[in-house]
Order: sequence, then C-alpha cells, then structure tokens
Amino acid sequence: MLVISVIIPAYNSENYLRECLDSVAGQEYGDFEVIVVDDGSEDGTTAVVEEYASRDRRFRLVRNSHNGVSASRNLGLSLAGGEWIMFLDSDDCLYSLALGRLLKAASENRCEISVGRFYFGSYPKCCPPMMKGTDVLSSEEAIERMLYQNRADSSPCAKLFHKSVVASTMFEPGLRYEDLDWLYRVYDNADRIAFIHDLVYFYRDHAGSFINSFTPARLDVLKVTERIEGYMQERHPSLVAAARDRRLSANFNMLGLMETHCGADEFVERKEACWALIKKYRRDSLLNPKVRLRNKAGVLVSYLGRRWFRFFAGIIYRR
Repeated sequence: MLVISVIIPAYNSENYLRECLDSVAGQEYGDFEVIVVDDGSEDGTTAVVEEYASRDRRFRLVRNSHNGVSASRNLGLSLAGGEWIMFLDSDDCLYSLALGRLLKAASENRCEISVGRFYFGSYPKCCPPMMKGTDVLSSEEAIERMLYQNRADSSPCAKLFHKSVVASTMFEPGLRYEDLDWLYRVYDNADRIAFIHDLVYFYRDHAGSFINSFTPARLDVLKVTERIEGYMQERHPSLVAAARDRRLSANFNMLGLMETHCGADEFVERKEACWALIKKYRRDSLLNPKVRLRNKAGVLVSYLGRRWFRFFAGIIYRR
C-alpha cells in the first residue's frame, strides 16, 4: 500500500509552485504520491503541474472549479491512496527529511498524528539541523496546547495524519480559519500525538498572505472560536478554560484590527460585541497560569479602558 499522500491545493500559484513541488520530489523518503488540486487557476499553475506529472508518475493533477482551499483539500482527501496524509500549501516548502522524520516519529511512538515545526520567512532556511526529543501527548493535551497557543499551531501543515483520523473530518467550504475549525476535531479523533522538535516546513511569510491583511472574512475566527467553546463544553469540560482563552485571544485580535484598519462607523456592532466578551472573559484568563504572557498583557491593557486599547492597537496592528 502507498504510504504517504501529499495534498497540495493550488490557485494561481505559478510563482512559487516549482519550489514547492521540488521540495517534495527531493524528499529522502520516497514512497509518496502528490495530489495537486488546481482550484481553477488562471495563470500557469496547470502547466507547471502537468510538467512534473509527465516526468514523475508520483505527481498527479486534479482540476477543480474555483471553490476555495477547503473544497480542494476535501477533494484531495477523497482521492488519496496513502495510509498517511500530509497537507502542503503551494507557496510553501518541505525540508528534505520532513516526511521521513514525521513518519518515524509516528511509527516509533505508535501515534496517529505527528507534528513538526515551522520556519517562517521570505526564503527557506537551508539544511535545518536535526533536533532530538519527541513529546507524546494525549488528544486532550494536544488540544489544550493548541488552544493556549503554547508552542502549538492550528495549521494542518507540518503534520502527518493517519488516514483513519482525517477520513471522516472535512474542512468547511467557504469558512476562513478553516484550519483552526478542523484541527481540534482531528486531534480529538486520535489517541496519541507526537510532537517533534525538527523544522520540517517552510512557511512563506509575504505581504499578500491572508494573515497579513484585514478583510471582513477574518471575522470568521469569532464564529470558529465560539464553536470551539461549545464543543469543549459538551465533550471536554476540562478544556473550557483553554477554549475561552482562545476565544478571548481571537476577540482581542479582531477588535485590534478593526480599530486600526476600519473607520469609527464601520463594524460598530462587531466591535462592541468583541469588547463585551473581552470584559467578560479577561479576569479568568488573567488568573489562569496556563495563559501565555501576550494574552495577559492584552488583558491588562483592556483594564485601562477602550481609549488606551485603541492607542496600543494602533501601534501593534498598523502595517
């Protein structure tokens, strides 16, 4: 049986796609397939993938209507033949030992998921050194670490998933922050999750990325974090405090962005709702020893009042 399926959603990705595909082709572990889902690209993306598929049968092009990254990932999952699944974004790269290290960590520790580290930058860091040590966590411990944003991210990338834990858990089409909405549910499907210290994934941080700009779509994170809190109340009461801190963090972030990038008469109800939730949840996060210092600092600023919050938001979020 094929071991690993690498799923790459791509839309108008020709500028970085060759570097992305080369990083997979150059993996030291070679038992994989690459499914590139072209989401209705209007540039040279299709031609690039066809070129790779013509010379390496492990690469496969799938065309899709322009339905977004969630639909593309779901389509890739439905077509994947591998026992293990990895997601890779088309403007990012894998380091050459990524697949091998993640698979080894999962196999040796009898885990359904293994998680590596990101390197963020404009250009890939060359030859990251191999790091020692693996943390093996339960699903609840992994979810808690993700919600507290404690050396754990909410991206599906830089991770290897056994197909059994992702096969029935789909990304929600049309939802932004679909990664955050998806990952805690997948973690909940697993028994054991391995976190390795190796850099396995290069995330290209550029000005045009979704995270570096404000649009109304970013407000979806408020819905997602509210949904997470409800999920934890129903299934994992011990994680409600973590879920509320993550929701508080999302409201801080969105309010700061709206105060900085929107006019005083824009998103008024959203701003007021964010401020109300901040005041409701801030005390518990301030007293919670598991909450990161950045969140506690935001809480302390909020106690100074809305005017001072706007002032500091203008410094932090002005780009």
